Parts: sequence; C-alpha cells; structure tokens
Amino acid sequence: MNKYIIFKNNQRSFAIHITKIEKIIQKQKMFSLPETPSYFLGVIQYNEIIIPIIDLNQRLFSEKNQSSEDDKLIIVSWQNQRIGLIVSVIIGIQDIEENQIEFNLEESGGGKSYLSGLIKTETDIIILLDVDQLFSEKISQEIKLSLNEKKFSE
Repeated sequence: MNKYIIFKNNQRSFAIHITKIEKIIQKQKMFSLPETPSYFLGVIQYNEIIIPIIDLNQRLFSEKNQSSEDDKLIIVSWQNQRIGLIVSVIIGIQDIEENQIEFNLEESGGGKSYLSGLIKTETDIIILLDVDQLFSEKISQEIKLSLNEKKFSE
C-alpha cells in the first residue's frame, strides 16, 4: 500500500506519491520571468532557495487555473530540485494499493509519460502523476538554466 496526496484542480482529481511532497503552503506572491512558457507562472523564495511555480492545469490541459485565494502550492521534489505546483483544493492523504489502479498508462504504452495511471474510486477517477516526467527533457533543461542564470530581488 502506498500513500498519495490527493488534490483537485478545476474539478479534476490528481494524486502524487507522498515521497515526492516536501510541503503544502499557501499561494504567495510570485516574481514573473520573461520569455517562459504560459504554465510557468514565476518563482518564489522558499527556505532561501528560488523555486519555479507551475500552473499544473495549464501544463496538462492548456487551460489556465481558475485562480482563487484558497489555492495551495505543493512543493515537490522534481529531478533532484524543488518546484511548486498550484492546485485548487487539497483533499488529503489516501492509501492506494496497486490493485486499485484500474488502468496503468505506463504498462499500456498509452498517454503521456507523466501520467502513471488512473484510479477508480466509488465517486471519482484520480489521475496518478509522475512529477519527474512533467516536462520534456528540453523544457526541463530550459527551466534549470533559467533558474541558474537569473538573479532575483524583491
């Protein structure tokens, strides 16, 4: 049995393995960067480091997140770095067994590499995300380079 953080974004349910989560915090003021993709909302300073903030809904569905004051930032481990994902609602922690995965996208060869599978519950279908695969190699390198090259100040 594995533990996952379950959250909603624009009426869709998602899960990320709890080992990838560092912390969940309130959304805060972001500093935008020029010439970045539309899902790259900017950066914040968190524990004395600069963290890129991603609009997960824009990244996955090309739809801007319906922003609210109640939005949360999930700070996740991504390719040995940290990024923040804006989400609408945190549902909580849920135990999920392998046999609960109705459709494993990795095994079927379907879907994108960041979609690990789907879980059918009594009331919902939850999309399992592989955070490390959210971006192509090229975009991953661009994000890492932009963070290393830029200096930030308030």
